[in-house]
Amino acid sequence: MSTGTQIEPWSASLTLTSADTEYSYAIPAGVKAIQWRESTAAIAIRFSANTGEVATSTLGFLMAAGEVQGQGGDGVTPGITMTYGGTLYFASSTAGAIVRFFGWR
Repeated sequence: MSTGTQIEPWSASLTLTSADTEYSYAIPAGVKAIQWRESTAAIAIRFSANTGEVATSTLGFLMAAGEVQGQGGDGVTPGITMTYGGTLYFASSTAGAIVRFFGWR
């Protein structure tokens, strides 16, 4: 009988209420894999691990539209012990964009 590490899925969302305004998301404790995307897959979002880079077009941010972003870790494979922590920063030129997060912990 296997005695692998038990994992559970999680999800969350972050509404970017105002255009070109920085919003932060603190990654929950114990996260082993994280992905995110804009909920309609049509609105571009800017994201960074550093504050002050996404509200306006400055160097340092990444942009995504319609594709899953932030793939990281391997919370599914036994033996992988990588965990994530910290805060991610998001903005969009479109007010009301919703960033959906999902992953494993």
